[in-house]
Amino acid sequence: MYKELRCPYCSNMTGFDSWPSYGMRAPFFNQTRERTEEEPGAHRIEVHCEQCSEQFFVVWDRDPR
Repeated sequence: MYKELRCPYCSNMTGFDSWPSYGMRAPFFNQTRERTEEEPGAHRIEVHCEQCSEQFFVVWDRDPR
């Protein structure tokens, strides 16, 4: 499990199970659900915050796989 993502809603660290094999080699950012609906980004993974139960996204401009 990858556990070093900060939730953009509550600022707590949260984790999840799937991470692209080259995800750390490509620039990425965390984005709220609302912002992702406005500007989806090329590649993204949905993450559920364990603390506040909000859904947010990790977004890459290019394919991290």
